[in-house]
Amino acid sequence: MRLIFLFLFLSCFVFGQKSRHDLAVSKIDSTLVRGVDAVIRDYNLRYEVQSFDKIILNTERITTIFNEQGIYDASIGEFYSQNSKVKDIELQVFDALGNLMKTYKRKDFKDEAAVDGVTLYSDSRKLILDFKPTSYPVTCRYTSVMEESSTAFIAPFMPLEGYKVSIEKASISFRMAAGLKLNHTSNALAQKLLNKSESDQELSLTCGALGVVTYEYLGEPFIDRVPFVRFSLDKFSLEGVSGAATDWNSWGKWYYQTLLKGTDELPEATKAKIQSLTQNAKSTREKAAIVYNFVKEKVRYISVQVGIGGFKPMLASDVDRLSYGDCKALTNYTRALLKAAGVPSYFTVIYGDYDKRNIDKNFVSLQGNHAILAIPENNDYIWVECTSQDLPFGFAGTFTADRDALVIKDEQGGEIVHTKIFTAEQNVQDFSATIQMATDGGMKAQIKIENQGVHFDNSYLKAKYDAKKRDAHYKEMFSMINNLQLQSVKFKLDTLQPKFTEEVDLSAEQFIETMGEYKTIQPLALMPLTYIPKRLRNRSSRLVVDEPKIQRTEVKLLLSDNQNIDVVPENYQIDSDFGTYTLSFEKRDNKTCVVTRKLALKSGKFPSSAYEKYRKFLEQVSRADQNKIILKVH
Repeated sequence: MRLIFLFLFLSCFVFGQKSRHDLAVSKIDSTLVRGVDAVIRDYNLRYEVQSFDKIILNTERITTIFNEQGIYDASIGEFYSQNSKVKDIELQVFDALGNLMKTYKRKDFKDEAAVDGVTLYSDSRKLILDFKPTSYPVTCRYTSVMEESSTAFIAPFMPLEGYKVSIEKASISFRMAAGLKLNHTSNALAQKLLNKSESDQELSLTCGALGVVTYEYLGEPFIDRVPFVRFSLDKFSLEGVSGAATDWNSWGKWYYQTLLKGTDELPEATKAKIQSLTQNAKSTREKAAIVYNFVKEKVRYISVQVGIGGFKPMLASDVDRLSYGDCKALTNYTRALLKAAGVPSYFTVIYGDYDKRNIDKNFVSLQGNHAILAIPENNDYIWVECTSQDLPFGFAGTFTADRDALVIKDEQGGEIVHTKIFTAEQNVQDFSATIQMATDGGMKAQIKIENQGVHFDNSYLKAKYDAKKRDAHYKEMFSMINNLQLQSVKFKLDTLQPKFTEEVDLSAEQFIETMGEYKTIQPLALMPLTYIPKRLRNRSSRLVVDEPKIQRTEVKLLLSDNQNIDVVPENYQIDSDFGTYTLSFEKRDNKTCVVTRKLALKSGKFPSSAYEKYRKFLEQVSRADQNKIILKVH
């Protein structure tokens, strides 16, 4: 699983109580209220860095909540552990006019283990409040004081932390003890929107009103659409272990020495077994694949986070004995097994997300939320996801592909490396179908869909569907066809390509349409519908198409004795900035037509103004897919 950096630092500095006039909902600018779940009235963070291993964090967060979803935006509660103490916590609740209705003290907060559905054990705990207003809007003034002894990770400052939230004002400040240095870096929006005051030992950032950020299809990642500032100390402590780093190489050495070294010892019996399994392998890749499959069969993913275990992997010997672990543990265990087989590999820290996010190569700090393995091969790497029970060996899916990651090269130190980039020729879906018409207008079809690259990533888990979910999926996929009956569904997984193949046999009672005096067939009705995004009047985000893709289609239409081809559509082609589309109809005889189609989509980042052109391009594709063949039926 991901490296869960639970240093949320979302506590609050207690300022003087706001007046009733200040907190009246009517005082919020109307432009900040439209379409929101909550408005953050004031958000203040104050860090007092007393030493390299002690930070006092004070926060005040005043949030007006307009509906149930807005409760989450108020961020009421704290995570803590043996290295993170809650010194004070309080919530005040005000009505729409700004009148104080209720105050919650620490005794009113529940103290419970911070364990989710996939975490076996964690020493992290949380103070939470079962807060559910009886009516809306209400305003919450949440405050807390935290004492942190782990200073390796300081949470980035994002005044806006989610969609459908706006903000009136926010600030963050640092006061540093003598001899300590605070490093920070800002994205372009933070540089534009935040006011900065800085001296040798102090830093202050403030911002005024920020409107709501709305989710936009194929938009930029959220953190690229809001002010974002990252921080680090030049000297720090990670759960009692001190450190210092000025570049990624030295950071990697510290990471290896502190967190990885000595964790890869295995029982002699396990090493002997791995050596036996791999002794006849003819290449490094084959050895690594054997080890990978051994791990898949032996262990399962469960999160275990105890003390420095939030960052330091479980011992490989413990994973071997217990047969479970989180992403760090399973990555480290696979590394140890590969070492036993004589295959070098490197622990790699990465941001795992379907929205691409890089390790910031220009800012040395504790980053990432996930761990994978890098196996050197021919001046490149095989990227291995060690937590999946289903992914083939060496397939870097879209969760970790095409982003900067930190490869820990043991004693050699750390290096920022870009993970696999998929080309259009690797992201191919081949769709073929043979449609045999019946004299009564019904049909039977044999369909084959071969998925590679990102198409593979989006389809291979279909093999795990139960019959009910599988049938529902394909009936939705072929929803253009009335009275559809699934005859059979078969899957084939080729782990070497990798390629996932779907073979579907189906039938329909009536496939011929009547249009006035004409009888028609839409041969591409078997294809999944092209998704057309909705119109947006004022799109703010750039259009981001992450992966180039190719769809190739061939449909063979075979008519019955009482049906003949009368007219086929003309061939069609579209060329645009976003890709190309070709469609052709080959009438081989009066009863046979072969339809070929190719859609090649480009990747790239386009200005927001390009969104409507992209949408219209897909509209053109969709209309072309609906071309019909005119029949003579007797």
